[in-house]
Amino acid sequence: MAETTSDEILMAAYQAGNQAAFGELFTRHGGSVYGFLVRRLPDRALAEDLFQEAFLRVHRARQTYDATRPFRAWLFGIVHNLVIDALRDAGRTPRMHALAGC
Repeated sequence: MAETTSDEILMAAYQAGNQAAFGELFTRHGGSVYGFLVRRLPDRALAEDLFQEAFLRVHRARQTYDATRPFRAWLFGIVHNLVIDALRDAGRTPRMHALAGC
């Protein structure tokens, strides 16, 4: 796929079964997704996990994508929701405090 092919056309091609189109989308957007996650999450390992989860969700939700809408906005909607969920879950996790005198 050529660099001039739009993300929306690539995603439509991926929906039709073109695996190379997914690879191109990953190449184009992987760095910005990873950077977004690293800047917003306190833990790099969590950012790496969510990076993988984001593209897994793109794969799983590929048939729901509407090619008349911007792919990047759809992708970052997925990523943003992953961040919100992770931060919400982190806030619910009980913190262990060292007991004095133990």
